[in-house]
Amino acid sequence: MHIGFMIQNESMLPHGKLLMQSLEKTKYESVRMMVPETEMDLVQELRAVYPDPKILVTPFSIPERYRKFPFADKLVGAAVAEALVEGTLLWMDTDSIAFQDLSSLELKENTAFAYRPVDKKLVGCEDGEPLTAFWQQIYNAFELEDEFSPMKTGVEELEIRPYFNAGFFILRTERGILQFWRDRFFTIIEHEEMHHYFEEHVLFKIFIHQAVLTGAVLASTTAAERQLLPGTVNYPIYFHDQHPIHDSVCTSNDLISCRYDTYFNQEPEEQNFPFSESMKSWIDAEVLKLGWFYE
Repeated sequence: MHIGFMIQNESMLPHGKLLMQSLEKTKYESVRMMVPETEMDLVQELRAVYPDPKILVTPFSIPERYRKFPFADKLVGAAVAEALVEGTLLWMDTDSIAFQDLSSLELKENTAFAYRPVDKKLVGCEDGEPLTAFWQQIYNAFELEDEFSPMKTGVEELEIRPYFNAGFFILRTERGILQFWRDRFFTIIEHEEMHHYFEEHVLFKIFIHQAVLTGAVLASTTAAERQLLPGTVNYPIYFHDQHPIHDSVCTSNDLISCRYDTYFNQEPEEQNFPFSESMKSWIDAEVLKLGWFYE
């Protein structure tokens, strides 16, 4: 298994270092740290910090006009990482922490894509309701029929049409799903119809990358090739009190991995996720606050 993630800029360096520290338990073939080529000082800094030949820091380019479009950089970095490795790639957001050996999640022989659903519906499409016009645009772009089995959102447990979480997934790189995702994304966001949604509500612009990933996966794999990962993977600690399994999470040792997103942006008294005693020494809440780098 190869592992990939993006370190977007210098402010994300502490997040990347924490993730790398947590990956010490994981058996991997390589780690691909993807860095925008506009951040070459960061590339050199990371290469000095991680001289291990299995840890590769790779700059990638993104067209100037798209650099501020939400998460366009992430999907381009993911597509480049996919093209560089053979076998399976675990792609995750940098604000992730592994609590166990992630190689235990290696894909089964006939599985092409392993995933978690989105945590909450937001721009998703509820099962049993007509396909929304937004999702009809996605389905049309991938020539999909509305015939897929529903899934439950990770936190709300609401039945929705397929909508995959872009923060953590594993796939077979020979399928080219991430390159397909990248190429269709830049076509779809230029559709005039999509501009209406971007202007209507910012959530459409923020989550269009995730909707397009869903279309790319549905168009590239069969239901039998897709595998649902357990709720202990990519656990959203920022929704800890709302999560359906939170009562069974006594400490972070009960999880495989988490995402923290803006958890550390909260006031200290609101940060109530139970990190294990050993993990607490790794956490510097002040440097782990997340900024917003897009339009």
